[in-house]
Amino acid sequence: AAIANRQSGQWRGGDHRRTPQSILDMGTEAEEKSAALSAEKRHLRVRVTVFAAAVGALLLTHHETHDLWMNNGATISNTYRQGTGDEGHGIANLEGFAVDSAMVAPVPDPLSHLENCTISFQPLPGSDKWTTKPLWFPSHPNTIEDSLHRKLISGITGLSAGGKSFYASSKAMKLKQCAGQTETATCSNVHPIVDMGNKHPDTRADMFFTKYILGLRNPATTLPAFHNGKAIKYHGLCDGCQVPENEWRKHRDEWLTDMLKEWTNFIATWKKMKKYKVGMYMVYEHLFDPIKGPATVQRLASLLRDAGFATAPDNDIPCIWHRTLGEDTLKAYHRRAYEYEDYIPGYTATQRDMLSEQLNILGE
Repeated sequence: AAIANRQSGQWRGGDHRRTPQSILDMGTEAEEKSAALSAEKRHLRVRVTVFAAAVGALLLTHHETHDLWMNNGATISNTYRQGTGDEGHGIANLEGFAVDSAMVAPVPDPLSHLENCTISFQPLPGSDKWTTKPLWFPSHPNTIEDSLHRKLISGITGLSAGGKSFYASSKAMKLKQCAGQTETATCSNVHPIVDMGNKHPDTRADMFFTKYILGLRNPATTLPAFHNGKAIKYHGLCDGCQVPENEWRKHRDEWLTDMLKEWTNFIATWKKMKKYKVGMYMVYEHLFDPIKGPATVQRLASLLRDAGFATAPDNDIPCIWHRTLGEDTLKAYHRRAYEYEDYIPGYTATQRDMLSEQLNILGE
C-alpha cells in the first residue's frame, strides 16, 4: 500500500507491503456433495477471504502507518513519542520503527492531475417513481461520517438525497427510516450500537438490496474519535475541538475493553445477518489514500450499478473522489491521519497489544 506525505511541495512514498490475508483451507467435499454445494463453499471462501483482507488492511494500518509520515524533516515518532510511562501516542508506536527522510525518495504529487479535473456525468432528472432498493451502509460511529456518506453517494449517482440516514426524519418530505419522497441508494446506520428494535434489518429484507456496504476503520482512531464526537454532541465541547488529553486517557483506561467489545460486536452482528451478504468493505484508511481511494469509490459505483442505480462513468470516478473528499482534507489526513490537531490519542503498551490481538482475531 502506498502511503503518501506532503512536504515542501512533494508527496513522499512510504513502505510498500502486501496486505496480510488469512489463508483459509475450507476443504472440499466434491466427491460427497453436489456440485451446487461445492459452488456455495467456493463462494463462502471468497467472502471470508475478502473480509480477512479488509481486516488485514486495518492490521497493516494499525502497525505501520504513522511512523512513515515526516514532520519538518524528522520522523513523526520523534514528535509524538512524548507520552508518560509506557504510553505511546496514537498507532505510530506499535512497531517501534521509524523511516529516516533520507531513505524515502520523493515522488510527484498524486493529486496534481486532479486539480482541474472535470466530470462528464449528467444525472437523469429526478422521478417520484423508481424500482430500485437501497443498500444498507452500516459503520461504527465516527467511521464514515454522514456528511461524507451523502456527498459520496450524490456524486456517484447524481441523486440529491441518495445517501440517507436511518435516524433522520422529515414530515415535509415524508421521510422516515430512509424511505421518503426521493429515491434512496444507501441507508447509513450504526446498528446494533443504536439498536433498530423491531425494525431489525432482517425484518426489512423485502425493502432493501441483498448486499450491504460495511464501513471499517482502525479502532485505535475510531474509538477516541467516537468519544470526542459524543463530547461535542452531548457535553458542550465546541465543534472541531478535542477533549483534553488527560480526559481521553481516563476514559480509555476505564472503558477501552467495553468500547472494543462493542466495536467487534458491531462487525459480528452484520456478518451474521441471515438475509444479506456483504457487497464490499469500505475501509476508511483506503478511502483517504491517493491510490486506493479512487479504486474504493470505483468498487462502490460498481456495486450501486449492480443494484440498478444509474452511476457516473468509470472515467469520472477519480474526479468524484477528489471533489468529495477535497484536497485540503486529503492533505490534512496525510499530515496526521486524525481529525483533531491537539494530540494523537495514545495507548499503553498493554492496550496496544489488546488492540492488535483483537484485530488478529477478526482476521482469522
